[in-house]
Amino acid sequence: MILAALFCSAVLGYMAGIRQSRPDAAVPVKTYVLNLGSIHLNLTVGAMGVLVISLLTLLLAAALLLAAVASRRRRHADVLRRDITAQKRIEDNLATSNQELELRNREVERATKLKSSFLASMSHELRTPLNAIVGFSDLLAEQTAGPLNDKQKRFVNHIKQGSAHLLQLINDILDLSKIEAGQLELRCEDFQVKDALPEVLSTIRPLAMAKNIQIEQKMEMDQYVYADRVRFKQVLYNLLSNAVKFTPKAGRIDIDCREDGNSVRISVTDTGVGIRAEDQAVIFEEFRQVEGPAGTTQEGTGLGLAITKRLVAQQGGRISLESEFGKGSRFTFTLPAGSRGSETPPLNEPSRPLIVVGEGCGKPLILVVDDETTARELLASYLCPEYRIAMAQSGEEAVKQARHLRPDAITLDVLMSGGNGFETLAALKKAPETANIPIIIVSIVDQKQVGFALGAVDYLIKPIRKPVLLETIRKYVLPQSDDDEAILLVDDDPRALELLEETLRSAGYEVESVRSGTRALEVLSSKLVSAVLLDLLMPGMDGFEVIRHIRQEATLRELPIFVMTAKNLTGDELLVLTRETQALFHKNGSWQQQLMVEVGRILQVRKLAKSAGQS
Repeated sequence: MILAALFCSAVLGYMAGIRQSRPDAAVPVKTYVLNLGSIHLNLTVGAMGVLVISLLTLLLAAALLLAAVASRRRRHADVLRRDITAQKRIEDNLATSNQELELRNREVERATKLKSSFLASMSHELRTPLNAIVGFSDLLAEQTAGPLNDKQKRFVNHIKQGSAHLLQLINDILDLSKIEAGQLELRCEDFQVKDALPEVLSTIRPLAMAKNIQIEQKMEMDQYVYADRVRFKQVLYNLLSNAVKFTPKAGRIDIDCREDGNSVRISVTDTGVGIRAEDQAVIFEEFRQVEGPAGTTQEGTGLGLAITKRLVAQQGGRISLESEFGKGSRFTFTLPAGSRGSETPPLNEPSRPLIVVGEGCGKPLILVVDDETTARELLASYLCPEYRIAMAQSGEEAVKQARHLRPDAITLDVLMSGGNGFETLAALKKAPETANIPIIIVSIVDQKQVGFALGAVDYLIKPIRKPVLLETIRKYVLPQSDDDEAILLVDDDPRALELLEETLRSAGYEVESVRSGTRALEVLSSKLVSAVLLDLLMPGMDGFEVIRHIRQEATLRELPIFVMTAKNLTGDELLVLTRETQALFHKNGSWQQQLMVEVGRILQVRKLAKSAGQS
């Protein structure tokens, strides 16, 4: 546009010059004023001069324009050079960052390997001595090595409580570390909630009974879940133990299970102290312990709920909390629904518990395989009241002993100086004469997938307690009942117990006495008895509660129960006792002779029934 204007001005100037140069023009010349910045020039020219000046003006304008364009290009070039420099700097920084990131990744991989090594080391180094502490303190408390005085009993109880707390802390920390390191092994399968729930309740109920807490179950139907059975029980145990811990005496805990679309929703509701609103947001964080009434806190590691949340999430579920302070709490978690058509058990597990009964009157034989003398002695102490024991200290010796003795079950350690326990397991399963023997791995090493893949029927992590070992063994080998099984006497009156002891012992019966319902249930959970004789009026847990809990246990439903009481019974109470017990005796009469007749009759019938079932 500038050039066009200049060109037009030049043409007009030229035309003016032509007009001025005509013969008939009044003035032959023209004067021009040329402004060049601060310079003013007066030029008087003719027509050709006008044209020249116009052309010069045009050339000058073009030169200025070209100079402006060149300046703009230089500025653009400078900007482009700066952009290229900045881009190169960014690329250099990015390359440096990538190198640093790669270095960090290598450091993380190294840290992960070190953490894995640390976990394996701590799992072994911490649990090995703790296994001995827990096991032998239990034996001392049971007075198997001799009687203890009151002071010694108190000291042993302190050891048991401290070791139990330490064991829980170690297990929680190791579990949390495994989850964070992505090393948690899950063996998911389809199973019914109602099959796993009793195993948890058998542990929780004694804790609840000590506080007179009622536990109720609400099941819509037979729900199947797809989850790891062991971790499922761990989640349920954590929630129920918390509910018992924070629920006051005479409280209530409800377990609700129902389907929710493609999931199964399980809730644990308690009438406990509840959780403040400000604490609910952090309740699932590590090492968090909320305050109870009056600023009190409960014992624990503060890891239970953190582990529970992660275990649920690892299995594709969610967990939530509803709580009102002072009224109670409800924890609800979901897990994927299982297939109802999946009735067959997983591969490498028996389709049903293998039950082996020793020949003749001998007890079943258990082969204990471990290279540590203390570990073999501890397991033998747990088992010998109900089973015969053989021992092997190496895998090679275990294979020879198994072929020669044909034991009813084998407990096998994995870490042995004479060879790998998994190699021994594979050899035992490969040989036809030992292939059907149930093998239970008892080890510090947590490699359940390998163990089950090679044919182990169960896998226990040391340290283990006597009830856990006996319960596991009984899944596959039932102890044979002796003729001299003790009768359990339950009465809070020591003089009444003494009289019953003398009466029954004089008739040739072995007896064991306890002074509370809670203690009676503990004895029943850890050993076999031939019958129970109990009073109805006892503090804490009365006889009716004891009877109800006994009949809820599948293994105790046929156990003979005799009742002796001075209570005036109502019609409803008589109906309950008639339905649930074998005989009723009143303390205000001549009951000794009647007691001997009924006990002898009932036990003889039971003995004949067992003999018929074994033949």
